[in-house]
Amino acid sequence: MGTGIMVTEDHKIVVDSSEQQTLMVDDRIKHLDISVLPQASLQLIVTFDNSQSEKSLNTTIRVQDGGSLEFIVIQNDSGAIERQDTIHVTLEKKSTFNGVWLVNPGKSSNRQITVEFKGSDINAQLNGIAIVSGQSQVSTVTKLIHHEPHTDAAQFFKSVIGGEGQSSFNGLVYVKAEAQQTNSNQYNHNLLLSDSARALSQPQLEIFADDVKCSHGATIGQLDEEHIFYLNARGLSKDMAKQVLLEGFAEDIIDKISVESCRESCKALFLDQLKGLA
Repeated sequence: MGTGIMVTEDHKIVVDSSEQQTLMVDDRIKHLDISVLPQASLQLIVTFDNSQSEKSLNTTIRVQDGGSLEFIVIQNDSGAIERQDTIHVTLEKKSTFNGVWLVNPGKSSNRQITVEFKGSDINAQLNGIAIVSGQSQVSTVTKLIHHEPHTDAAQFFKSVIGGEGQSSFNGLVYVKAEAQQTNSNQYNHNLLLSDSARALSQPQLEIFADDVKCSHGATIGQLDEEHIFYLNARGLSKDMAKQVLLEGFAEDIIDKISVESCRESCKALFLDQLKGLA
């Protein structure tokens, strides 16, 4: 019988059973170490206290054989906050990882996410939505390294950008020669809601195995006028039609959260942020 979850004074989290935990991270903490032991599972919701204007958090995650981690990061920063986060995930045989990042940045938010597949029969999903307004900037860099055969991964990152906001995505899927029968996909979609909004997308594949299924794609555009017209014809005002389309765009990511209470509260928080952006 496992002892559950243990959080040490040096900010190490060790899990040896099935747990659900919400963690408020003091902004003075610079490093977080998470270990999910074999066959254990953890649903971890990370929020921040927003007490510091400049923030940096280095998170190290290891999910051992047969373990499972759902890692939900909720970032709802105020105007002057600058954030620089790095996340390094190591996944071992038959483990699963579901990472969801919900970002409403302050001045800037930069995150670098690395996931290493160190065994076979691993499944990983990385999903994120950023709502960028004013002069805020968001940057996401991902690197997925497939070391072993029979691994599956899916990345899906989105941004809604208004005002003079800027969003960038740089994603790399790296498949080693030994990693046959890898299935790894990455997609990045961006909605621009003003003439001054900017988005940059650079999905990349580096593949050295010959029996794989890998793909990438990116879109940068505005709300579809035909969709707006369709909703107008069914009685919605133009502003309401835009709001419905924006909510649908964002909900696709938020619905990846399996914890119902967290999913619904995130919808209320982040969908409210979309009001007025269109």
